[in-house]
Amino acid sequence: MLNKIVHNLMQPRHFWRKVDMSELSELYASMLIRSLALSLIGLFVPIYLYKIGYSVQAIFGYFAVLFIAKTLLDIVSAFVIGRIGPKHAIALSTIGNIINLMMLLSIKELHWPLALLAILSASSLSLFFIAFHTDFSKIKHSEHGGKELGYMAIIERIGGVAGPLLGGVLATFFDARYTIVLAIVLLIGSLVPLLTSNEVVKVHQAVTFNGFTYKKHIRNFVSYACHNTENSVSVVMWTFFIALTVFKLNTYASIGAITALGTGISLLIAKTIGTLVDNKHGNKLLNIGVFANALVMLARPLIRTPLSAIGVNMINDPVTICYRMPFMKNFYDAADNVSGYRIVFIAFSESMSALMRAFIWGGLFISSFNYDPISAIKVVFYITAIISLGIALQPRDNRI
Repeated sequence: MLNKIVHNLMQPRHFWRKVDMSELSELYASMLIRSLALSLIGLFVPIYLYKIGYSVQAIFGYFAVLFIAKTLLDIVSAFVIGRIGPKHAIALSTIGNIINLMMLLSIKELHWPLALLAILSASSLSLFFIAFHTDFSKIKHSEHGGKELGYMAIIERIGGVAGPLLGGVLATFFDARYTIVLAIVLLIGSLVPLLTSNEVVKVHQAVTFNGFTYKKHIRNFVSYACHNTENSVSVVMWTFFIALTVFKLNTYASIGAITALGTGISLLIAKTIGTLVDNKHGNKLLNIGVFANALVMLARPLIRTPLSAIGVNMINDPVTICYRMPFMKNFYDAADNVSGYRIVFIAFSESMSALMRAFIWGGLFISSFNYDPISAIKVVFYITAIISLGIALQPRDNRI
């Protein structure tokens, strides 16, 4: 039902498509439900672990293990996706997510090893992102990819607005575990649009990393690693930071509200940005967005009050979407141009970005033995401001 609604909404705007719109509508519908599900609890995982008694150092260690594991699992996921196809891989990753959330739900009573949850989360993230990028890059239209990215951003941000608000209210006035239960139910629902259609990517592919011209794509790999590292710091680490320093009371509701506010603002401009990308203004937007984003990152360590935290969130998400959409348009176009190595290109990009994030979170974990964790996070914000400039290293397509 949901994918039919999405199909009817999008079809009039995609009259130029040669690919059956149902393929995109199914992906849009699944992403809407998944975005809502993970927005309910995703932001709050480190806060939840902290609230139930885990130390800041242990939480740093959790993310370090997660990204170390993902660095290796991204290569394994490439072979899995080649074998079963991206849609089935997304479904498999969703099942892994559900198991992970069930373990998180019971971790206080059953004392699951935090490292085990990190590895399971890494496997789900690895399968999902490689599969999603493979699927979307395959079915998008090369000349109107900006519009399609705009609609995908809208879909994600609808969930990104509703999820934190609802999750924050449930966690504050009832119990954080209610948000986990609701997320599990929604994730199950996100499987339906995917399992009602065929794969658009050839299955039983013999994926091989031999013969791929890695040197030719170094700038792609470096810029993508910088992009994902900045995202990890500005979303997960930033949320945890303000939970520890600014919103110590009513943490879930406060962070859910300001996250929804920033996401809502970017929701209003997503379609416009996508149109500008297709009208060859993407490279300018990317440069402006990267520079502005670095300035926002430099401001994060200075935040002391709720009002200043709200200000950062209101600026950050629109700035992020400004550079992210042209960046991802270039990324998908680059994946199109590596004939026979689409999955390899995406998987290696993901693996290198996980490695960079492993260094960031691992550095935090090690430094927390001798230094104040809050001060260490502030240093990471400054380092990430410099790293984020590397996003602009991405090879550009003059068409955007």
